[in-house]
Amino acid sequence: MNIPGDDIPGYRTIRVGALEAPVAALADLEAWRAREEFPDICFSGPVFGVARERGLGGWELHPYFGALAPQAARDSMGSHFRKLAHDAEQSSDLAGHAQCLRAAEALDRKALDEVRLLGTRYRVVRADRFVRSGPAGPEPPRPSDPDPGGPGRANEVPDPAAGFVIDPVTVTGMAEGILKLDLLDAIYPAGAVPPGIRGDCVEAARMHPGGVLLPPAFTVAELAGGR
Repeated sequence: MNIPGDDIPGYRTIRVGALEAPVAALADLEAWRAREEFPDICFSGPVFGVARERGLGGWELHPYFGALAPQAARDSMGSHFRKLAHDAEQSSDLAGHAQCLRAAEALDRKALDEVRLLGTRYRVVRADRFVRSGPAGPEPPRPSDPDPGGPGRANEVPDPAAGFVIDPVTVTGMAEGILKLDLLDAIYPAGAVPPGIRGDCVEAARMHPGGVLLPPAFTVAELAGGR
């Protein structure tokens, strides 16, 4: 769904189009069915990770997106900078080695959420987790969900979010586009959370009105006492 007018920034549009890949079309159909069987959206708290700005546009996620606190993502960014320092040292780039080490050491001392290094911006980014639920309980995995790891070997599967490009203007299917609308309009109701948290939520919707859907993540739920 494109809002007419050249004055609408790309990050505030939701582009819906026909999905040519059969798997993508099937996934969008399953997402539509999930709206009927699991109509409730329950937020379960934020996760954090590291992204780098791409020269071609958008931001690319680093592996293992899912830290439960911002500092864990900052520590991950510092580890990445130390790896860059090692690579620069191996290639005899002494100036690059020194810059990368200084950036890593700065993260040891300060809670930095954005760092520019060697011409590239790195940022700690936030995502909200949510679960679809309905009369039958929380939604289980869908048939179209990738599941490459066999029993007991899930730890060998790469992080599906690694390399994901945050680009709000990417074309989506109809169900995914409607879900984006639902999520972008969602704000904690008054009284559900402390005023400071709700205020941050309102401000985030104003400052960052666009959004993308990351690859799904999975966990275990237990039925206890009817909940």
